[in-house]
Amino acid sequence: MTTTDEEKIVAAAFEQGLLTVPFDQIAPLYVVTPQKKASIKFKQIAASIHDIGLVEPMVVARDPNSPDQFTLLDGHLRLEVLKDEGRTEHGVWSQPTMRPSPTTSGSIVSQPFRNTR
Repeated sequence: MTTTDEEKIVAAAFEQGLLTVPFDQIAPLYVVTPQKKASIKFKQIAASIHDIGLVEPMVVARDPNSPDQFTLLDGHLRLEVLKDEGRTEHGVWSQPTMRPSPTTSGSIVSQPFRNTR
C-alpha cells in the first residue's frame, strides 16, 4: 500500500526537540501555594528531581502575540522545585505556534509536521 503526500501530513503535538526557556518567560496557569509545597506529592517530586533529574519535561504553549513568552500547561510543581533549587531555565516541550487558518475564516490550526517516511 502506498501513501500520498497528503496522507503523510500529521499535526505535530510539540515543536521538534526541547527548548531551553528562562523561567521568567514562563507564565504558570496557577500559583503553587505554600500548602501545596508542604504536600507529600511536592516533596516526592523534589526528591526525584534531586536524585535523578527531571524525567518528564514541562509542557508550555508559545504565546502567539509574543513568541518569546510561554504559558505553562503541565509541570507547575516541577517548575517550583527547579526554582527552589536555584535554577533559572530548563528544557521544555513546546506546543507548535498557532496561526489563523487561511481556509477556515480565522479558526486556529497548528503548523503541520511532514512525515518523510
